[in-house]
Amino acid sequence: MRRFKFLAIALCIMSLAACTEIFEKDIEDKEITIYTPSGKDSLNYTQTFWWSQIDFATSYHLQVVSPDFSAPQKMILDTIVKTNRFPYYLGPGNFEWKVRAMNGAYKTKYFGNKFKIDTTELALQIVNLTSPANGTSQNSSSIIFTWNKLLGAKTYQIQIDTNGRFNSLVKNEFTQAVSYPMTLPVTNKTYYWKVRALNGKDTTDWSTVYNIFWDNTTPPKIVLSVPSNNAVDKETSGTLQWASLGSGYTYYVTIKVGSNASVVSSTTTNSYSYSGASGQNVQWSVYAVNSANTKGPASDTWTFKIK
Repeated sequence: MRRFKFLAIALCIMSLAACTEIFEKDIEDKEITIYTPSGKDSLNYTQTFWWSQIDFATSYHLQVVSPDFSAPQKMILDTIVKTNRFPYYLGPGNFEWKVRAMNGAYKTKYFGNKFKIDTTELALQIVNLTSPANGTSQNSSSIIFTWNKLLGAKTYQIQIDTNGRFNSLVKNEFTQAVSYPMTLPVTNKTYYWKVRALNGKDTTDWSTVYNIFWDNTTPPKIVLSVPSNNAVDKETSGTLQWASLGSGYTYYVTIKVGSNASVVSSTTTNSYSYSGASGQNVQWSVYAVNSANTKGPASDTWTFKIK
C-alpha cells in the first residue's frame, strides 16, 4: 500500500511538471531585437529601454550596469517587467544593458548593448513630472507636485492654472527643490501644471502638461431596486441591482447568504450576481467610491429569501 501511494504521488508530481511543459511554449531559441539604447552615444539622461516583443513570453528580465558587465562597478537596474519598454533616468556615464524573455518554463538568452550618455547642456534635457499621476482625481486640497532632478539645474519653475492655456495662473513659482506643496484654492476643478528647469544660463523647454481633478464631493447613498426588500421565493441564483450613479464610480456590495460570513465584492456596474441554497436568507447592501477614492454612505440593508 505504501509503495502504491508513493508511486501515485510521484506520478502526480510528474504530471504537474509535464502540464507546465505542455502549456508553456518553448521560447529558448527566440532572438530579441534591441531598439534603444542601440549602442550609440546619447544626449538624453532619461532612456527608454525598448526591445522586440517575443510571442508567448510573459515577462522580461532587464538589467543595467555601469560601465559594463565584464567589469561592473554599479548595478543600476535589475527588474522584471511585463512590457517591452521601460523608461529610466540615468544621468551621464557609460552603461551596458541586457534583457531576456521568460515564461513559466522557458527563457531566452540575454540580448543587449553598451551605450554612453554624454554630459549635456541643461537646455537639451527634459523635466519629467512624477506625481500626482496625470489625469487622476484627488480628494484633498493638499497636493505635493513632484518631478525628476536634472543635472546642472539650479532652479525649477512651476506653473499651475485651471484652463490648460496658462494665461490665468493660479501659481507661478520658482523653487530649488524637486517638489512643490500647495493647497488648491477651488474645489471640483481641474488643475493643469507644468515645470521647467533653469540655471541662470540655460533653460529647458516646458515639461509635458499634466492635469489633476480635485473632487471633494461624497457619493450619495445608494438606492437598491432588485430584489425588493423582504421578497420571498427567489431563485437560488440571480442578480442584485441598484440605481446607477453614472460613470467614474466603483460599487462595493456587502452580501451575507444564510449563516455564512459577510462578503464584500466590488464592481463598476450597478448589478451583482448572487447564489445560494433553498431556504437561505440573503442580506445585502451597497456603497459607492468615486474616482478620488471618497467613500459614500451605505444603502439600507435589504433581505430576501431563496425558495
